[in-house]
Amino acid sequence: MTRPLLVGLLELRRYLADRAELAFGIALPIALFALMYTTFSGGNAFNGTVHIVDSDGGAVTAEILSQLRDVEGLSVEVLDEDDAVAKLQRSAVLSVVIFPAGFSEGVSTGERPAVTVRRRGNGGQEGQIAASIVRTVTQQTVSELAAGAAVRAAFADQAIPEARVDEAFSGLL
Repeated sequence: MTRPLLVGLLELRRYLADRAELAFGIALPIALFALMYTTFSGGNAFNGTVHIVDSDGGAVTAEILSQLRDVEGLSVEVLDEDDAVAKLQRSAVLSVVIFPAGFSEGVSTGERPAVTVRRRGNGGQEGQIAASIVRTVTQQTVSELAAGAAVRAAFADQAIPEARVDEAFSGLL
């Protein structure tokens, strides 16, 4: 029993005697951890540009564009339809989101008008992610507007002022 212990002590002395090996054995794991931490640490996961054609020009699309501009890592470039088609044809952009004329009117009447995405090829990874973000923000905005209209309609026959209903609904959102 004492013999293995003596061999272990001898090896420990040899390890501690070699300062270079000791420093390397301690510094290497710390350096690797620091490298992995800086490589995989947070930051924006996505930075891209979404190209939008606003054929509607209404209040709902203005609200959606405002919310899109607030998304971190996403920049919004509004184009007219002719410019967007020309850029798609010459591959200057790979993806364009189009809000059709009458979009805001359709939302205010309770419809769910479609947003069109035109792509060159598959639209590229950036274009697909940006289009997905636009769809999500659009669906959320349209749903909030529809819910607000439903709440106002439900309390229309009550003696509650519409401004108070809107204030309470906005607070809940």
